Amino acid sequence: MKRLFLVKAVLLICCAVQGAFANDTWTKPTSANDITGIWEGNLSIGISRNPLAMIPESSIKLDVTLDCREAASRTNASVHFTARMDFNKFMDDFTNQPEIRLFGVTKEVLWEMLVSEMKDENITYGKYYLIFTQSEYVDEFFLENSNEQILLNNDKTKMLLNIDFDLSMGFGNDDNSEIILTKRLH
Repeated sequence: MKRLFLVKAVLLICCAVQGAFANDTWTKPTSANDITGIWEGNLSIGISRNPLAMIPESSIKLDVTLDCREAASRTNASVHFTARMDFNKFMDDFTNQPEIRLFGVTKEVLWEMLVSEMKDENITYGKYYLIFTQSEYVDEFFLENSNEQILLNNDKTKMLLNIDFDLSMGFGNDDNSEIILTKRLH
């Protein structure tokens, strides 16, 4: 449940990029070969101030990598998804609020509280950041996402991933979300 919450949180934060590349024409890839390569994107995700929840106006940095490897055999062909979320600015902004300082909550204490709630075998933790990783076979990834879940621009240098499950988590955003990645050139 906590892992699902974290994945939803990562994807909800990515809503900020909806429509960012409106000038591109998007089409479905025709084979798994179309998505082979390393795709990357990064965002500074704005967080709105919510005084009732004691959430300051802030941001979280998100770096996403999708590494799609082609191989001679199915056992070696794989997709590796990595999302790195840097909470440092948010932690500073949160702990610098007068009402939080009054309680003596430090970044270290707050980070330990958050990390203790997010234990998962697919997550590694650093100082004020976490890295979520997931891997699967390329053909399975392609088939699971071939219903316009993955779209490529005309020159196949940008990938749009459509997320089709409810990301609202009580924030009132029931719309589909999209994440746009750029193909790394050799």
